[in-house]
This record gives sequence, structure tokens and C-alpha cells, in this order.
Amino acid sequence: MSQPPPHCCLNCGSAPANDIRLAEESTQMIHLSASKVFGDSQMPLSAHDVTFLGATERVRVEAVTVAFVTAGATRLRHAGGVADISHGHIVTIPENAWCSSVPHGHVSTVFLHIQRDFLAQQIRWIPRTHPLRRGLEFMHPEDRDPRFLRITATTMDVLRPKLLELTSMTALRDRSLRVLRTAAEIFEDLERYAEHPRNEPRAKASRSGPVRSEVAAALRLLHSDLRRPWSVSDLARAVSLSESQLRRLFRRTVGVGPASFLRSARLESMAALLARGDVTVAEAARASGWASPSAASRAFTQRFGVSPRTFSGARTQP
Repeated sequence: MSQPPPHCCLNCGSAPANDIRLAEESTQMIHLSASKVFGDSQMPLSAHDVTFLGATERVRVEAVTVAFVTAGATRLRHAGGVADISHGHIVTIPENAWCSSVPHGHVSTVFLHIQRDFLAQQIRWIPRTHPLRRGLEFMHPEDRDPRFLRITATTMDVLRPKLLELTSMTALRDRSLRVLRTAAEIFEDLERYAEHPRNEPRAKASRSGPVRSEVAAALRLLHSDLRRPWSVSDLARAVSLSESQLRRLFRRTVGVGPASFLRSARLESMAALLARGDVTVAEAARASGWASPSAASRAFTQRFGVSPRTFSGARTQP
């Protein structure tokens, strides 16, 4: 996971559970300058993948921000009010518009920061039917309210591998055209795979084709029955594909194989259960499909950067 700049927008740092009310009501403002967002890369965009467990202060960023919620949920507070967002939401935040949030347990988000002048030059290449076009073309300095787009969890799962690839490029300070090409591919994939997104009233839905039906069906099956001891052959039979076809289509569409995707989905489920505070680590692991609680704990620590016991304790302390 790439490291975000200090206090990256939406979820900036972590507060223990008993500090959530104080953090939510805080009026302290943190300014994230362009130099902190983009560093010395001389690239007009940067991306950061972050997972947060606690509340944040108000933050304003000297860049237009597109936030992709890849897992979990949070309450987002901004100048115009409050909104509950979760896995599948994409939020466009104007330059220097403040926001803060309180995760509902945890939230994982990829933040794509774009220089406003660069966006103004490039937006003409984004089709008017693109799901994000209406949200981005109103990103003027006087704007203060974010705009919301909701896509399906399946579509977000398809976008996530390239989003993470872009965060890796940012971490490695990649200055090649590959950065811009990957960002363009993310926008193209969003238009191609969006399945009837629920926009705010003035935004338009994409009319592009959906994710291939067999892959979408496989993703739904895995999400709906995480406790089942899935094998590639079982999943392939369930969606009427050969094992080789399933692996090929999964990697082409989602960016990882079925086993890697299932592992990630089980970890997200485990985090959501632990966030409730009424289950043990072993119970959360078993309910999420892990045969070995110790293996689940190691994978959880690797994914979220804290042990599941620490994660659970942070959510339940008085």
C-alpha cells in the first residue's frame, strides 16, 4: 500500500473510537498544499491507497480529488452537509473544498488528486456521456460541495487493480507517460463497465456495455457465500466456463485471479465483522470463510497494517 500524503482527504489519520465524537465536531482545518500532494514528481496527478479506522479533522486539498471507495463505509461531512458513502461510491471533491469523515468501522479509499489547470485542459477528451463528466466539469474554484456517483461493487472491483497500479506509480515517483495512460484507462474502464450507476440528479449514466456476465456472476457468487470452500473448478462450473476461461477472464477483467479476489473479499468481510465489536477474531475469521484463524490474522495484518485484535480493540474501547 502506498503511503498517503499527511492527512489525505476523506480520511486523514486515525483516531481511537472514544475520540470519534471530538474529531467529528472539530473545526480545525488542515491544508494539504500542491507540493505535498504532488511532491517533486512534476506529474499533474497522484494517487494514494489508504485504509482508515478512525475519524478525521477537516482537510482541504490544493487539487481536485476523485475518491474511489473500494471497501467499507464512512460518513462524509462537507460544507454543504453530510453524506453516508460506502463501497462503490466515487466522490469528486473541488479544489480547496474541506471535508472530514467518520468511518463506519473501516473504509478503504483510493484518492486520485488532479491539478485543476490540467483537468481543465483535458476534460474535453472525456465523453459527455461519461459517468464522471458532469461531476468534473463543475470543479471551479468557487465550488465547495462534492458530487457523488454510485457504481456497483462489481464495477469497483474491476477498477481496483488499475487504481492500485496507479498508487504504486505515485509511490515510486514514476514520471513516465505510463502514469497518464493508466489514469486514462481507469476512466475508460469506468465508462465501459458501469452498470446503471445511480448518479445525483444532474449527472448522466453511462450507456456502455456491462462487465461480461460470467465474471459478474462469479463475483456475486463469491461475495454471497464467502464461507464456502470455493475451488476454481467449482466456481467455473457454477458460471458455465472452463477453469482456464475463468482464470483468463478474471485476470482480464478484475486484474487478479479468483483465489486472490476471494482472499481480499474475506479480509474485507472480517474487518467489517470486527468493526461491530461483538465477535472475537476467531469468530470473524470463520464467518468470513477462513479455515485457519492464525492464517487469517497474518493476512489481515499484512492487508491493513494492524493485527485484527488491535483493530477490534480500537473499535470497542470505552
